[in-house]
Amino acid sequence: MLGAHTARFGEIEQRGVALTPAGRALYDRLLNEARQDAKAGGVGRPDAYPAALAARFAAFPDSDADLRRQGLAHYRYSLTGITPRAALLGALAGISITFISMRPAAQMWQAAWIGFIAFAIILVGFLGNRRMPFGVPVALLAVVVSTAVAWIAVAAGWSGILEPSGVSDSISNLALKLPFPTGDVVTGLQDIAPLLASAIPLGIYNFTEGMTNVESAAAAGDRYSVRQVLTADGLGAVVGSFLGSPFPPAVYIGHPGWKQAGGRIGYSLATGIVVAVVCFTGLVGTFLAVFPMQALVPVLLYIGMVIGAQAFNVNAKRYAPAIVVAMLPSIAEWATGLVDNALASASTNAQAVGVDVLISNGVIYDGLKLFGQGSVLVGVILGAITAFVIDRRMYAAAATALVAAALSFVGIINAYEVAWNASPQITIGYLLFAAILAYFGWAGRRDTARELDDGVLFVNGTLMRGLELHGNLAGAEFVEEISTAPRYRVHTIGDVHPGMYRVEDGETGASIPGELYLVPLEVLLKVIEGEPPGLYRGPVELSDGRVVPGILYKREMAEQHPEITSYGGWRAYRASASNV
Repeated sequence: MLGAHTARFGEIEQRGVALTPAGRALYDRLLNEARQDAKAGGVGRPDAYPAALAARFAAFPDSDADLRRQGLAHYRYSLTGITPRAALLGALAGISITFISMRPAAQMWQAAWIGFIAFAIILVGFLGNRRMPFGVPVALLAVVVSTAVAWIAVAAGWSGILEPSGVSDSISNLALKLPFPTGDVVTGLQDIAPLLASAIPLGIYNFTEGMTNVESAAAAGDRYSVRQVLTADGLGAVVGSFLGSPFPPAVYIGHPGWKQAGGRIGYSLATGIVVAVVCFTGLVGTFLAVFPMQALVPVLLYIGMVIGAQAFNVNAKRYAPAIVVAMLPSIAEWATGLVDNALASASTNAQAVGVDVLISNGVIYDGLKLFGQGSVLVGVILGAITAFVIDRRMYAAAATALVAAALSFVGIINAYEVAWNASPQITIGYLLFAAILAYFGWAGRRDTARELDDGVLFVNGTLMRGLELHGNLAGAEFVEEISTAPRYRVHTIGDVHPGMYRVEDGETGASIPGELYLVPLEVLLKVIEGEPPGLYRGPVELSDGRVVPGILYKREMAEQHPEITSYGGWRAYRASASNV
């Protein structure tokens, strides 16, 4: 169930879940009735109230399946559950392509004879899944081999990419310098007001990026609490500020890439320790003096590749446009940064050169600048709007556009500064955007066509528990046993699997029992790939009126085989056949 709730401790304690308004109403009614029963018949009896509670709350479902089916409890309560995954991962893919991948790629081409060695080993080891000689870790081998080639070239006088004297100079500068807490941050808070204009957008940016990274980890199969992650992120920023750090921590980006490379919790812990040692001792200079940059950055390019690819791999193909549009604001921000840096290197800026001059030379500076302000949040918003439109959820898309209008009005996104009415033409644009979407939502209010929810699947054959292909659902979550509406027939296809189809209006059908699952996209793809010929995924109407994806069979093919509708489903047919 999606939605907001104000669950009390008692509700969660009694049933282990957060209740919907309907669940809370039932909870309150049963609790009041139990109190009245205890008062009416239990004067002087210490066990009266517990007995009354047990009697009345027998009417409150205890199973997740019943709570979910009756709409009494929340089961998907999170911001990332409301925001389409395509929007979150698309915005993250934009960061991966620009700020993670592009600089390493450019640096590789500065000395391709080094960078390509490391990149080739990384591609073969990580994407080609080839074992390295003697079982050496892929990334380690890539760095060591390419660094060795660089030093051989330096020793032979073929290249000056590394300086031997730089190593000795960096070693002479090594010293242990530990951070100690101070009260400077408290003193600095007295002058915080002028900085809020940049601090607030930065905080929102960090929150949004952290949320997208948590979703990226979930898409890779590792689910973490957004609340716990962001709380640790915030506490890290506070502790760091007292130790003199002006930089907020960031939720680790690149989870799917590091996981695919073999990194686990020990890798993250070791990374933190190594980074601390390097920073406390000044080893950064030594590290960069020993290893050429072109030997190191191919790993970052690989991570960027994996993050970008993940956005497309874990979402349905129809969401590809939403992923692409969510990437664009980060590309705009990256391009604007290149323009600003190029102008700054010539001791000038866009205002001095003139925005009109830049535009006349093909650099749409003002548009890129506005488009990229608050890039991650803008990407999530635009991706969400597009995904909602793809799913024909026009009102949800319109509501998202209104949120964008509000954020642009105060300058959080698509504006040069945080202020009231900071970007009026963009705010008006979002309002018109919302109005158009709302109109089409109203105009199509009687449309019955709708996209199927990729996250659920109804099965009625060999995918059910205890049967041959149930292993294909490994990673899916069983929800409940439920039957279809009485509009289906089923045939046995060679006694190997059933073939179910919907009958036409006016024809006699039956309710076919089956099972409902919550299915991650990667599991759904495995199910589809493992289905026998003739079976396909299509809409199935359940007995409670919901329409969900299910496994169907083409009618013209099914009717060439014996009908088993009267048996009451595939499991019942199999049981009767085994008793013959």
